[in-house]
Amino acid sequence: MSGRFSPPKDKAEFIKTLTGDDSPFNEMRDVVFFAAAVGYREQRRVPLTGKGEAIRWDVMKNRYATEELMDMLAVMQDPEDRELLSLARHDDRITILEEYANGGLEFLRARIHDAGAVSLQSVFVQLIQEYLVTADGTRDESDLTSKILNL
Repeated sequence: MSGRFSPPKDKAEFIKTLTGDDSPFNEMRDVVFFAAAVGYREQRRVPLTGKGEAIRWDVMKNRYATEELMDMLAVMQDPEDRELLSLARHDDRITILEEYANGGLEFLRARIHDAGAVSLQSVFVQLIQEYLVTADGTRDESDLTSKILNL
């Protein structure tokens, strides 16, 4: 088990634009985990064409529930694969996370481009609000919005 996460090399500059002082995220790992959730939601699992600088998994997972998010994405990807959560398959789960993050970053980049001259925060808040609409058309804001905005 290598225990290393590699961000998509072709999206390194985009990830940098999403982190920092006037950006929605504090660190690259926050961008990646958010993008992975978006990638899953948008059904965009995209293999990496090139890998950026690898980051030790123990650094990547140093956030509340990040390991659990990776495991949930893996299980939802292949619910019948009972071995996927084994220690021997940890790198497979990291690959799934990398690919969903890559797809999510593609989606986010297009979404930001289409938004035009709107702040990054506005784009992300609008996206989160859209995701909070349930199948019956009602809004489920059950404290999720405040948790996301306070990251």
